[in-house]
Amino acid sequence: MLSATVMEPVPLQVLAADGRQDLFARIRIYDPAGTVVQTLSGTHLVDGLYSVLWTPSIEGFFTYVAELFFDAGYTVLAGYERQGELVDVNSSKTNILRLLGLAHENSVVDQQVYNSEGDLVSARIRSYDSKASAQLAGVSGLRFTWSVLATYFEGSVSSYKILKET
Repeated sequence: MLSATVMEPVPLQVLAADGRQDLFARIRIYDPAGTVVQTLSGTHLVDGLYSVLWTPSIEGFFTYVAELFFDAGYTVLAGYERQGELVDVNSSKTNILRLLGLAHENSVVDQQVYNSEGDLVSARIRSYDSKASAQLAGVSGLRFTWSVLATYFEGSVSSYKILKET
């Protein structure tokens, strides 16, 4: 089983054991229901090893199946065995990155709303993959998003929630 982290590229590979370098690699990614969620083309790296980077956008279990073809249109199988592997996109690293985001490492707090007393009522927290991405605060490098909701009773916080959006 291959472990992967949300929004971080992971290499998916297939090997032509005889070292052929003139083949075309197709890698299909399936969800647990068996539906193809993405089809990628691998390129030759070295000694018959073909690879492509896949960046998972959601957590879960996926399977990738790799096949080698003689043609770029993927119509003539090259006679190699299909290779497949389970990918767990919910590694401990994903959870550690979430914790770092909630600890405000490379995070942005925005869309704040305040009540008439100046108390924070709601906001958004977004966690990024780098300082540069956080400074731009766009979609590039975005890892996770949370919404913040606070309620007050007689001047004191009665409820404070941070809810995972992505």
